Amino acid sequence: MTYWFNDPLTLFKAMSAVFDAKTSNSPSSDVSKNDRYDRQLRLWGDDGQLHLENSKVCLVNATATGTEILKSLVLPALGSFTIVDDNKVNDEDVSKNFFIDSASVGKSRAKVATQLLLEMNSDVRGDYVEESVESLLRTDPLFFKNFTVVIATSFWNEKTLVKLSELLWDENIPLLVCNSYGFIGYIRLQIPQHISIDSHPDNFLEDLRLDKPFSGMFFMFIICFHWSASNYLELKTFFEQNMDLETRSRKDIAHTPYLILLYKYLKQWQQEKGMSDDCLPSNYREKSELKSIINEAMKKLKTTKMSENEIERELELENFDEAMKAVNKMLVPSNYIPKETKQILEHSLVSDVIKKKTRNNQFWLLVKALVDFISNKNDGCLPLRGSIPDMTADSERYIKLQKIYVTKATEDVYSLQVCLQEACNTFGIPCEVSDNILKKFCKNAHCLRVVETSSIASEFCVNYETTNETMTKLRQTLSTSDLNGDGGNELIFYLMLRSVMRFVTLYNRFPGADEVEADINLLKCCFKELLNEFGFQNLSKDDFIHEMCRYGGCELSSVAAFIGGCAAHEVIKLIIGQYVPVNSTFIYNAMTSTTATYNW
Repeated sequence: MTYWFNDPLTLFKAMSAVFDAKTSNSPSSDVSKNDRYDRQLRLWGDDGQLHLENSKVCLVNATATGTEILKSLVLPALGSFTIVDDNKVNDEDVSKNFFIDSASVGKSRAKVATQLLLEMNSDVRGDYVEESVESLLRTDPLFFKNFTVVIATSFWNEKTLVKLSELLWDENIPLLVCNSYGFIGYIRLQIPQHISIDSHPDNFLEDLRLDKPFSGMFFMFIICFHWSASNYLELKTFFEQNMDLETRSRKDIAHTPYLILLYKYLKQWQQEKGMSDDCLPSNYREKSELKSIINEAMKKLKTTKMSENEIERELELENFDEAMKAVNKMLVPSNYIPKETKQILEHSLVSDVIKKKTRNNQFWLLVKALVDFISNKNDGCLPLRGSIPDMTADSERYIKLQKIYVTKATEDVYSLQVCLQEACNTFGIPCEVSDNILKKFCKNAHCLRVVETSSIASEFCVNYETTNETMTKLRQTLSTSDLNGDGGNELIFYLMLRSVMRFVTLYNRFPGADEVEADINLLKCCFKELLNEFGFQNLSKDDFIHEMCRYGGCELSSVAAFIGGCAAHEVIKLIIGQYVPVNSTFIYNAMTSTTATYNW
């Protein structure tokens, strides 16, 4: 039997019903939360999931873009959401919004969207308020202070947006403005200060300290934690005990961790070049020389270590290949501090933490302790990460090597805790940082990130004489950009969307919604007025004005889905305090499938 469904929502409901029927009688239907959210837990862990499940999100306007955002937050188990929308469902909503069906025409859009979104995940709570944002800001502004993040979609009135921006800015509550207009998508993040301890960098350098193999203060841990001294070695001692490859069998050589090989042949390179013990190859020529030494040693061992055992004779020296590949990315100076971390260490708030008036005061207290730790406790080095990469090695030596790094990392956590306590004593404040946060901070000290965006209100200054940092950056960006669209610059669409906002604020409708030709001149006047505020002449071709009017406020489902997915990712970053959110304006051009990010 074949079934036909007239709309995607009906199909979704039917598929959900079939799935529920199949799983209700299945022994595996009582699936644990860990199994249900397994894939996302691999991304942000139990701590991130806990933050997500305790979060409260407010969505302003249940548009196609807004419901797409909430869909991508409800599925991974957002704690709760509230939709603020005083509109009724109309035929246009049915045609473009996946979460609205034809039977809902005339009903509350907030109520309908809430009910259908809640069907996607029983772990999520949802509510709705049938009231306009303007009314809430006037009668109950404290309403918005209850949320972790506020998302505003199809928010076109400049005056209301500025009021909401100022309210949330003072409370340090993130505001994400998302608009889908024709083939153009727009995301603008506002947050005074967002801290990301675990930023999950795409590329990071391993922290192995091969130039300065550390000496552990193991006696401290033996005394404090009653550990056995016989279980631990210093890194340098471990390397030296395993460098005698010439006396070992081919099997032992083939299973020697490549960190030992790197250290052994690094020392050989230093001796041949007359370098100091802490010198590392820093350019292509020097790294090639080290690789050549490793390669020659591998060839020599292959010819001299011809085992009579047939199985051992077939063993390839893969660890030597791993060592040669690791030369480019593993030999990092021990005192290397990434640029972003260095900027945080030099941030003005480090010295202001004593005033106890900084946002995220606990984080800046940790940074203050980290500055003291680097200067006085660890020879200018960050806390050791405590992890080593996977490699070809026998279990015994790999585990022993791993323990050495873990022990040193534990030692650094203890040392940082001492610095933190000293800082708290100096400031006369209690030390309220938990052990878990301290360990997480030490492990991720190399990838700390602080995102500080400008306020949306500062972006909407209305006269050219008004000067602030945001407007200065914006004008500088405009002055160096191609606003005629010939150079593939998406900044022109930012100006077009701002012109549309000005139009809606003045006339309470979208340009081209009624008469395209009549609105072209009105929108052109809004665009010229906006350019004058930035101190520029009319630099754009009229083609973009005509295009904006032809859209007539249309919200395309495909563009809404793309922007909704992108915005949901940003919201999750803000909630879980991991990864790095966009800073601060994101433009999507569906005509060319290109994106651009601007920071002012």
